[in-house]
Amino acid sequence: MNKTDLLADYAHKAWSGWMNYLFGLSTHNDDGTVTIPAWAVERWKRQAGTPYQGLPEDEKLSDIAEAEKILALVKTFTNLHADNTSVTPKTSDYDSVIWKLLRHTQR
Repeated sequence: MNKTDLLADYAHKAWSGWMNYLFGLSTHNDDGTVTIPAWAVERWKRQAGTPYQGLPEDEKLSDIAEAEKILALVKTFTNLHADNTSVTPKTSDYDSVIWKLLRHTQR
């Protein structure tokens, strides 16, 4: 994979993981819509309106895990050739960070 593909793969995994989590929490209505639980809406609106530095330490963990995933990709970039040709990325670090994030967000 080249750098763009690695980042696009990460972006898609992050988005699809979040959507699966969100849909898993939500009520699926007969008309095909979903209803997000009120507690989740309140929490996520508060978190979205709070700068990282203002979050409680336990809520910073998911952002830290996200940063670790990005750093794992940056480390993978060092294994790419200067001309951006493909190499096989090291996925073990990347996947372990994803699972850490999923475990944290499902509490």
